[in-house]
Amino acid sequence: MKKIFPAIFILTLLIGGELFSQTVYYGARVGLSLAQADEETPKLGLQAGGLLEYVFASDIALGTELNLNTQKGVPIEWAVQVKYYFNTNVRGLKPYIDLGANLWFFDGGPYTGWRVGGGMDFKLSRYFVIPLDFQYGKVSIGDNWVDYFAGTTGIKFFF
Repeated sequence: MKKIFPAIFILTLLIGGELFSQTVYYGARVGLSLAQADEETPKLGLQAGGLLEYVFASDIALGTELNLNTQKGVPIEWAVQVKYYFNTNVRGLKPYIDLGANLWFFDGGPYTGWRVGGGMDFKLSRYFVIPLDFQYGKVSIGDNWVDYFAGTTGIKFFF
């Protein structure tokens, strides 16, 4: 059983989305995050991470991200989300909205949360996309819910 998941991941890397006429994007992201690191004051930090996104033919995508933040406790976020891409008349521009859940790993964690956001993808070529992404969410820490905001950009590529 432990060998099945790595085999599926490697198979996905090798065949990409071409075989099934869908698209699998891999990428990196970097930007700023604003998180409530203590009970009173939100702290600004750097967010960097990687992403994997599977886009279905109907403009719906399922994605996952692993992000490192530089606030107190160096929180690591693992998020999964569903995206809906809108069609526009502007060539190469795809706005989207997303909704998802996340796990946060830092002092005393893991903690659960949710996120909602949106942004747009600017397609440079068939293989490269520049995303501009904004996320807002809440993280449950004990009996408290703390706010989280991130604005990032990066690059997504298709093999």
